[in-house]
Amino acid sequence: MKKAREILEFTSRYTRRVIRWKWRQALLALELEMNDLFFFNTNVLLTRPEKRPDTFQLIDTQFQGETLSVLNVLAPEHRTTYLNWLIGWNRVDDTQTVWKEITKTDPPDPVLATRYVHFLVGRNKIVPAAAIWQELTGIDGVTNSGFEKKATHTGFDWRYSAARPGKWRIQRVGSPVHSGDFALEITFEGRENLSFSHLQQIVPITSHLPFKLTYAWQSQDVTTDQGPFVEVYGYNCKGLYKRGQMMRETNSWQKGTIDFTPPEGCRAVVIRLRRLPSKRFDSLISGRVWLDDFRLEAK
Repeated sequence: MKKAREILEFTSRYTRRVIRWKWRQALLALELEMNDLFFFNTNVLLTRPEKRPDTFQLIDTQFQGETLSVLNVLAPEHRTTYLNWLIGWNRVDDTQTVWKEITKTDPPDPVLATRYVHFLVGRNKIVPAAAIWQELTGIDGVTNSGFEKKATHTGFDWRYSAARPGKWRIQRVGSPVHSGDFALEITFEGRENLSFSHLQQIVPITSHLPFKLTYAWQSQDVTTDQGPFVEVYGYNCKGLYKRGQMMRETNSWQKGTIDFTPPEGCRAVVIRLRRLPSKRFDSLISGRVWLDDFRLEAK
């Protein structure tokens, strides 16, 4: 055992950055209970993206999934990749532990923070996700309310499918606008009796008092008896559904209003543009709708 340790220490000294040796050296160090050398070799392996999945699995197994113990032996530059690895394995509680440690001293990387918020929202961890989002964006309410920025389609930002050829098209436009420099234009192609629900935003809420959602809309030549409308419903909670008026035919800028009160236990609501299929013969919807200036306020 002693001789084996001496040989491993000698070879490790002369191959400190030779990646092809590191996996075997890490396994041997683990077998020989040479923890410092094991941690050194695994940190070297983590510098190579293709080595990270197996290396994190090895370290995690060694510490029996104890996240703080893993963090104690990781070089600081590997903490974010460790977080991404935990996200990939859907270990929600462990990711929160790592996030807390990562952000103790330094502000989070915006790209990483956005990805992490998206992950938390998808696991219905609205409260921690909202706290990170507000710190990242400074927004309390509707994100990108006037479509002045390109949507990220993640977290609490707008999410939509930009285009389905022959069905619809969604794009930011500089005209017409209700205010600011941009609005969102939704074009219906007139080839199908669409069931449309492909534009939405999840909005965190912190109280169960009455709210008022306002927004601006304009329409041009929207056909059929079933026009699009804005709706609000609870995100992973029951007992809330409200909808605004249909947007049909041609209208100049109008103000839409939806009043609602979230039920107890509801942490977020969904704002969504919806269109229900028509039951009439003339059912193929065409025309354009513009949206702008969403505001959510407690009454």
